[in-house]
Amino acid sequence: MDEKSSMIFPHADHSLCAIEGFIYVVGTFVNSQVYGFCEVYDIQKDQWKQIDSLRVARSGVALSSFKNNYIFAFGGRIDQKNIVDTIECYDISKNVWQEITGPAIDKTSWIPGYMSLSYQITDNEIIIFGGKSALTQ
Repeated sequence: MDEKSSMIFPHADHSLCAIEGFIYVVGTFVNSQVYGFCEVYDIQKDQWKQIDSLRVARSGVALSSFKNNYIFAFGGRIDQKNIVDTIECYDISKNVWQEITGPAIDKTSWIPGYMSLSYQITDNEIIIFGGKSALTQ
């Protein structure tokens, strides 16, 4: 097995998302501290690059690529016990995370989770499933 270049930051309890030859690493829980560090790995160049950090530092988010231009981050935890209902969207071309709030997002049928999975299922829908919630902890 060939050794590849090392990540920029230490990561644990992080989330991954692969899009067109790139692997995105989002959030981390290291040394009892949560960070919003994010980085991207270019598979062809074997290079890591730091990208914009999450607006709300957390780990264990559910990540989903969306139309190969965006990454959505759902939930996650901000410490050992607290799960948040934060949703953020990363615009790959602009290298910026933005928190999604307001009437555009219906959170009424969503139980925020930690270490959940998500996947784009239609042109305008993402399914979120599994993980731990405040109800199941």
